[in-house]
Parts: sequence; structure tokens; C-alpha cells
Amino acid sequence: MARHWEMAVLPWGLLDAGILTGKFMGAVKDATRIDPEKVNLSDRALRVLQEVQKVAHEVGCSMSQVAINWIRQQGPKAQMIPSWGAQQETVKG
Repeated sequence: MARHWEMAVLPWGLLDAGILTGKFMGAVKDATRIDPEKVNLSDRALRVLQEVQKVAHEVGCSMSQVAINWIRQQGPKAQMIPSWGAQQETVKG
């Protein structure tokens, strides 16, 4: 519908409460909005996370950047305008 009416799409929650950042793949050290103990990832979700992590490592960027850019590349379907909440990332220098 968005493509037909030449409308933009504003996807919400594209980092899935931080899950696509990779922070729940190991021991969680920092405070989070959701309880890490309650994060129960399916086998499919774990496979997606592993693939996002693999791509991030290959191109030298964060998992967040991979997830956001995947959304941005859905442009032929409709104009995508990613929206995300504040996130703190450690920059290695």
C-alpha cells in the first residue's frame, strides 16, 4: 500500500528492544529496559542473530548498523525511514 500510494514507512522497534544489538547473546553487564533473564530467544532468532553478527564482523560495523541498514535497503518495497531509541555504543579507538 505504501508503495502504491507513494508513502514512506517508519518502522518501529527495528532493534527489537536491543536484541538485534547482540547485547543479550552473552552475559549482560549494563542496565537494560527489559529483564535479561526473561529474554527467551527461539532457534530461528538465534540463527538470525548469528547471521547479523557474522555480517557485522565481515564489514567491520556493529550489529545495530547491520539491522538498520537491512531495513533501509528495503527501499524498492517502499521508502523506509528507520527510527530508533537512544543507544550507547562503545567506540574503540
